[in-house]
Amino acid sequence: IWKVSVASDGTPGNGDSYVPAISRDGSVIAFYSFAQNLVAGDSGQLDIFVHELATGTTSRVSVTQQGGQANDFSFLPAISADGQLIAFQSDARNLVPGDSNFRSDIFVYNRSAVGLTPTPSPSPTGTPSPTPSPTPTLPPTPPPPDYWLHLPLVVVPPAD
Repeated sequence: IWKVSVASDGTPGNGDSYVPAISRDGSVIAFYSFAQNLVAGDSGQLDIFVHELATGTTSRVSVTQQGGQANDFSFLPAISADGQLIAFQSDARNLVPGDSNFRSDIFVYNRSAVGLTPTPSPSPTGTPSPTPSPTPTLPPTPPPPDYWLHLPLVVVPPAD
């Protein structure tokens, strides 16, 4: 048994942690937590973290494209089979430019990309959805990363 809601130096988190999502081989675990000591500069906001068992490294992935703190809760992580893509739901409006719908959105963080590449869930027209997004899920076998970075994660109900 391993405790993964720890800082990279092994210090236990000082807040509750929830809903682990585990890569296929079990080497990468995503979770959300209120802990403010898992990474430097965390405000204790409900954030998404990733812990790598091989290195013991814990990193926050619910960050702005510049690496800053999200301005609202992030929760319900899902992880791709290879552990590279982390999908999550967030109420934050500052993760990407133009997120002005004041609703929960789904974001995808690509751990292997250079820089941060979260993607908000747009409506079919490409504008932010006016309705909350569903819980994120990723298939067991991920398609190429470009597919994920452009995937609209909004379910559009059929017309009556």
